[in-house]
Formats: sequence, structure tokens, C-alpha cells
Amino acid sequence: MLDPMPARDCGTCGGVGATGDEGEACRTCGGSGEARAAGRPFEDLRSTGLLWLVNRVVFHLRGFALSLTADASGNIVGWDLLGDGTEVWTFAEDRDDHHFANAQRALAPRTP
Repeated sequence: MLDPMPARDCGTCGGVGATGDEGEACRTCGGSGEARAAGRPFEDLRSTGLLWLVNRVVFHLRGFALSLTADASGNIVGWDLLGDGTEVWTFAEDRDDHHFANAQRALAPRTP
């Protein structure tokens, strides 16, 4: 699985966890302040901690993990279900804390 990028909020549209590296264009609005009609990219599932949350709640205890698949350029092109259902998946506690904080931010109520 890919290592998660730190999630940052967009300074233009306020999208939670919408940018990665400093100066990177927002994946929600592209820097325009207007949300893109096509929806959010699959990469946002990872950077917002929502992929971790789905895995933690649904798959890991059952011995599976939902994984995003990237091409050679790092673009998410699909997904895969890993594991065979015989062994519980776990993260180191500090990684759990990191992903939990990102998921909390992504699910926090938005104020207008």
C-alpha cells in the first residue's frame, strides 16, 4: 500500500485534507474555489484518512484490507482487496493516531 501524504485543508475552498505537499493545487477545487463537477479523486480516500477508517471498521478485523492501486506516475487507477481472511490487520499505534486525526478532520461538521 502507498504511504499516506499529510492532509492539508485548502485555503481557497476550505476542502478538508484536499491538498498534500505545500503549494500543491487543491484536489477539490484546483485552486479556483469552485468544486469540480466530477467529484473527488480516489486519492482523497487515503489522504483524508477515510480509507483507513473503512479498513479499520469493515475489513481489518475480518483479515482483509482495501488497497488503492497506483500507476507508475502515482495516479490511483484502481483498488484491490488484500488478505485471505485468516489474520487480523493492524497498524502501529502512531500510524493509527495519524489516520484517526485525518479521518476526524474529514468528518468534522463544516461551517458555512
